[in-house]
Amino acid sequence: MNTKKILGGAALAASAVSLAVAPAALAGATLPKVSVRVEGKTKTLLRAADVRPKPGWITRYGAPKHACSTDTVQGALGVATKGRWKGTWYTSYREYLITGILGETESGVKNYWEVFVGHVAASAGACELALQRGEHVLFAAVPSTGKAELPTGITGPTGGAKLGVPFTVHVVLYNAKGKPHPLSGATVKGGGLTATTNAKGNATLVATKTGKLVLTASHKAEIRSETVVKIAS
Repeated sequence: MNTKKILGGAALAASAVSLAVAPAALAGATLPKVSVRVEGKTKTLLRAADVRPKPGWITRYGAPKHACSTDTVQGALGVATKGRWKGTWYTSYREYLITGILGETESGVKNYWEVFVGHVAASAGACELALQRGEHVLFAAVPSTGKAELPTGITGPTGGAKLGVPFTVHVVLYNAKGKPHPLSGATVKGGGLTATTNAKGNATLVATKTGKLVLTASHKAEIRSETVVKIAS
């Protein structure tokens, strides 16, 4: 992938991009709520968090007003990270090259920030992607060359689990079209526990402490995922 074309986590065409202004930013309407998660190269930087940007415009790092609306994935990133992101504004593309999120810098030389919306790699920059209610947005540090990394997902039992009683978590891998498939051989870790998923993408664990158990699923060169299971006595 040509890292010179990676702006806002997407590979853009060489010609300048024309940004369609998000109408909500102009009308002052209530913007939709979305979920944002950030996965760094070696750890989760932000667990999935529901955010709702306020109408307006992003003008950091030289972006002119009316170029990047807050009613976009870029706006959601700003709210989710409380402004802890860095980037370079490219006037010709009307887009940001995102270089840093929550203290982790990825310049695009070895790794860059890929954007996934609905578990699908975005085909446009974060300023172009208008928000849709209930969307799942993922920013992930992925290699600039080689095999494309895909996002995983992990879910625990609804309502939590009980101390000392076996419970099952399910791990999936989302394909390029965002369709989930059971992921076998994934490693599930957390709270001193470790398990490996079977052919159905399931792994069984037994909690040894009450409270919130943070579990991470990882598999070779794919993007990790996290879930929190509440453990009751």
